[in-house]
Amino acid sequence: MSITAESAQGDQYAQPETEVQGEPPARIESVPTIDGAKVKVADIEEWLAALVVNSGSPELLQVSTRYSQEDPLGAIPYGLELRWHSGAKIRLNFQDAYSSGGRPGAAYQCPDTI
Repeated sequence: MSITAESAQGDQYAQPETEVQGEPPARIESVPTIDGAKVKVADIEEWLAALVVNSGSPELLQVSTRYSQEDPLGAIPYGLELRWHSGAKIRLNFQDAYSSGGRPGAAYQCPDTI
C-alpha cells in the first residue's frame, strides 16, 4: 500500500497543525466476505474504509472514493481517498495484493481475489 497526502490549502509544515473538527461520518457495518480461503480485494478495501470511518474521528469528513467503485475504473483499481474537515486529503493506494506464498505482479495491478 502506498499512502499520499494533500495538505489543506494554506497549510505550512513549519507551523503547528490547526485541527479542524466537525461531524464525523456515519458508521459503516462491513465485514469482508470469505469464500473458502479466498478474499475479494474490494472487500478488504471496504473493510479499511469501515475501519477509518468507525474510528469516530471528528477530523474526518468522509471516505470520498473507493477506487473499485469508480466508473470507469482508474489506473489504480483498489484504494481509498479520505477527506478531512480541514480540506486535506489522504489516498491509500493498494500497490500489491497476493495470496500467501504468492508473488506480487506489476505495481498497482492487484488481482480481484487473493
